[in-house]
Amino acid sequence: MNAPLVSVVIPCFRGRRYLRDAIASCQRQTHRELEIIVVDDLSPDADHELAREMAGSDPRIRIVRRAENGGIGRALNSGFATARGTHFTRLAQDDLFREDAIALMVSRLQSEPGAGLVYCDMQLIDADGRFLQMMPSEQPERALLPANRVGLCVMWPKAVWDAVGPFDPAFDLCDDYEFFLRIARRFALTHIGEAPFFFRYHAEQGSITKERSHDIVRCRVHSAHNRALLRKRPFDWVLWKRLVAGRVRLWACQSGLYRYWKYDGASASPNRRR
Repeated sequence: MNAPLVSVVIPCFRGRRYLRDAIASCQRQTHRELEIIVVDDLSPDADHELAREMAGSDPRIRIVRRAENGGIGRALNSGFATARGTHFTRLAQDDLFREDAIALMVSRLQSEPGAGLVYCDMQLIDADGRFLQMMPSEQPERALLPANRVGLCVMWPKAVWDAVGPFDPAFDLCDDYEFFLRIARRFALTHIGEAPFFFRYHAEQGSITKERSHDIVRCRVHSAHNRALLRKRPFDWVLWKRLVAGRVRLWACQSGLYRYWKYDGASASPNRRR
């Protein structure tokens, strides 16, 4: 079976400290058919210069410079809009792929042509790259509801992107969660019970300082998902119940009661943005 071209998009903003390691982890992949698209979201700390330096010795690296800072969703969309691959994945500027991560995910998608998204377990590391603990994902039937347990090591076919559409900037902070739910409404999910991915936990991460904002956006994601399901099943009283409950949760988050009502463990999600 021919090796497909995989497009890896790395959005960056104030990411110079870890960006070199993130790009290098892509360069080391055993699956060699890659393009590495670094999206500079008008970063003030010379992310572009670092990426350009690395691109000088590796033609697989391309750089997209945005004219203005637009947030994570727009940065990802800018990168994937230029992608030439048949399989898409993303990598945060401070995380790392294990050398076989891309190969594992490509192999699974090729063996399950009906799958719209493959995801893997993760390893938590500290700012200096030291292992902290394993971060297992949930099986597909429990991976997205009531909370996002897919994690950050993911891949999907370009055909799925074309079918469900790009990331929605209206859901930045939980852009991947909303995108995964859109995929799950139309395609199967498949899980690899290995951890070929390193999620770096450090003080600059947005989830540490923006917890309330994350909870609010998660509530909005749930509401959007339930509304989409109701368009197909308008007489499903369970969905109406979930929609009403979601609006109450949103009110609780917006009013500050989110500190006392942590629903479904959603705040423990590894998703984080600048």
